[in-house]
Amino acid sequence: MAKQVGKAGSGARKMAEKRTLIIYGTLLGFILAGSFLLKFAGKILLFNSYWVNLFGLLIAGVGIGVFIAVFMIATDSKEVDQPINRALKGAKAEEKISEILGQLPEGYTVFNDFPCPMGNIDHIVVGPTGIFIIETKSHSGEVTLSQEGKLLLNSKELEKDFLKQVLGQTFWLKERMVGLLEKTPFINPIIVFTNAFVKIDKPVKGVRIVNKKWLIDAINENKVQLSDEAIKRIVSFLTVIKQE
Repeated sequence: MAKQVGKAGSGARKMAEKRTLIIYGTLLGFILAGSFLLKFAGKILLFNSYWVNLFGLLIAGVGIGVFIAVFMIATDSKEVDQPINRALKGAKAEEKISEILGQLPEGYTVFNDFPCPMGNIDHIVVGPTGIFIIETKSHSGEVTLSQEGKLLLNSKELEKDFLKQVLGQTFWLKERMVGLLEKTPFINPIIVFTNAFVKIDKPVKGVRIVNKKWLIDAINENKVQLSDEAIKRIVSFLTVIKQE
């Protein structure tokens, strides 16, 4: 079985935790602000002055408005939890792909949640058939390609340019590896969908797009061959970068 380095999905789970703190922390802040405004308004209304009382009523109105806004947001659980659930879904997808990559034979090393300036790389695989950068997506539906060369999900553009993302990560890693070997090895970018049906047969801008069922085949079928010495040096190099 392949050697695993790092825990898959850890970055996505941290993102979910951060989003939870931000979203529910903001709601709590609004509740406290609304409570303060109502309490402050109550004290102002004790004054025997028309203008002061009017000001107090305005503050009370703002406080009530804050509570109504918080109530409407909080009762729409889908709107509140969607960013959190999206991150958790992504984490589970990365964990599933890590499990699949673990089925590769001995001689392969899988780096999970690898740090990168363009956003953490979900997986880097190093083995006899080459180096692979794998970006995992948990979307459901049908993945196709537009006439302009953009990925589509159910005939609509995705929320982000995943091709640009994985290519940016690939170029970054290639630059970091310059001088490591006599000849810088080619890095194979792959976008893998865990739940979507992929109707793209050929690489797009050099990027393979596959369903998780064909991920191992995409790695095994690569014609590049790395020597044991090259694999050892690359794995050692990536281990150092991951610990930076």
